[in-house]
Amino acid sequence: MTTKYFVSSTNKWLGAFDGEGAEATLPPGAVEVSIRPGPLHIWDGAQWIAPDTATIEEDKRQRSIALMANVDVVRLMFEAIFNHENRLRVLEGASSITRVQLRDAIADFFKKL
Repeated sequence: MTTKYFVSSTNKWLGAFDGEGAEATLPPGAVEVSIRPGPLHIWDGAQWIAPDTATIEEDKRQRSIALMANVDVVRLMFEAIFNHENRLRVLEGASSITRVQLRDAIADFFKKL
């Protein structure tokens, strides 16, 4: 199977497509190109253009902001699960658990997946 890479008629990256008939799923005007060197490279109609330093730094900043937002969401979810678990344990007549015990239980659960 051969992988082919495409950009749209407006030079936007469409992605990699494998196998026969890949072209059938592409929008009209899509053009086959060489593999994209990096996620920030832009097709100018003839070749891939490397991003400038400012673009790279802005991308890093945006990714950092997104990562921090994800960390905050995970912390919030952990606290909700922790509170929920301890409420259930009280209703069952069991002793409450610590955050460390819950963290270790979650880590063990993921190791088994």
